[in-house]
Amino acid sequence: MATEDGKPKVFISYSWGNATTVTRVNAVADFLEGNGVWVEMDRYQEPGSNLYRFMEQMVRDPSIDKVLCFCDRSYTQKAEAGQGGVGTEAAIITPEVYEQVKGNQDAARHRYVAVAMETDDHDKFSLPLMFQSLMVVPMTDPARDTEVYPELLRIAAGQPRRVRNVTSTLPEYLQGNATRHALGTEPKALLARMEARNQGARRATAALREYLEALSQGLAHMSPGEPGSRTARLDQEIQTNRPVFQEFAQVVDAAAQFIDGPLEPTLYGFFQTLITHNFSYQVDRDRQDFTRLAATEFFVATITALIEHRRFDQAAGLLTRAYWERAQDRDARGYELLCYGPEDLHDDRWLEQTRRALRQASGLDPAKYNQADALLHLRGAFHRSYRWHMTLVSDWMRSGLPLTREVTNAATAVPLETLLDLPLARIVQRLDDAATPGQNDPLAWQTGVLGGPGYLMNLEHLKKAL
Repeated sequence: MATEDGKPKVFISYSWGNATTVTRVNAVADFLEGNGVWVEMDRYQEPGSNLYRFMEQMVRDPSIDKVLCFCDRSYTQKAEAGQGGVGTEAAIITPEVYEQVKGNQDAARHRYVAVAMETDDHDKFSLPLMFQSLMVVPMTDPARDTEVYPELLRIAAGQPRRVRNVTSTLPEYLQGNATRHALGTEPKALLARMEARNQGARRATAALREYLEALSQGLAHMSPGEPGSRTARLDQEIQTNRPVFQEFAQVVDAAAQFIDGPLEPTLYGFFQTLITHNFSYQVDRDRQDFTRLAATEFFVATITALIEHRRFDQAAGLLTRAYWERAQDRDARGYELLCYGPEDLHDDRWLEQTRRALRQASGLDPAKYNQADALLHLRGAFHRSYRWHMTLVSDWMRSGLPLTREVTNAATAVPLETLLDLPLARIVQRLDDAATPGQNDPLAWQTGVLGGPGYLMNLEHLKKAL
């Protein structure tokens, strides 16, 4: 029964036997109260009050909507032994809990909620026997307590524990009217995303590696499109395999967000495989057109996801690696090899339109895509390495780089310095030189005419941070 002002009422039951549990339970109570829930618990009782009597009253009080029982080993031991206030509560609520399990009491149904705070010696939830048939809210990892708070709030408000996603659609490859891409990587992509969200780093990384291996094999063995002009054939291959780009972007985004372990070695191995295929003299040029374009978009998507989820060290690691080494002349080239588009395909306007469409359909923020493209271009120019042919330079010039807007002082410049491998003062100097008329700067030559509103905004903002 809600209070007069409409707040749901919750009684929190727990044991004082573990100081860590007490702290965690109080944090939950603070969150619930801060979000409109009336919380009853012993912390509000005056010193010297009869807490056993209070607990008994709360359990029997019909105005209490939910009883949240936070169960650790101490709680379980006291409930089953009938000790202390927890034992008193257990004796009162046990019959009602059993009726709730059987569904014989509508008034009591869903009133009692067990929250598992610890596991036992067998790695199972530490729960009193009366709660073992109830649906349990897992909260056994103190480091992730805050992730459970919204679920407990919904329970307190009498809402379902999970919100149904009514806006989602079937994956494109499962829709009856969709053209399924020919690589067959959809199940492994789905598994990689699920493992990234739900499993430990080792298992999630293994699933990511399996997906990338399947993708590289599929790309290496895919058949070229129907005979015709190279542009028409490449366009057909892109349309047929358009879901591949969205699929890849979703996988790397999930990996960057949820896998805590290192991603760089797995991703580097994948891009090395693509480069080997794209520059092999044993592969027909027509079969390399699609994979060269795909390699560029995959790499930009990867850097986009890593920056979006603040994995700057992993992104910088990929940018520092050597992707091509020739022993005879000791020539080592970096990530720029991944921007070699379809060889001798002189149709830049079509390529620009195609890449913009692929990025807009990826599910990632197009502005963040353009930022990654720009940073790849700038880093290559700053270090006078091989050219990163940025096809969407005009988009960047208009919008600027979101990452630079975070830079207000030396401390906040670290992500930008890490990605560009230069100190902030040197970054500003290079950008200023390139934007100055009459300067013979390779950055200005590679970028075209500098001075778009986004570019100048970034430059002036960075100057203020020095």
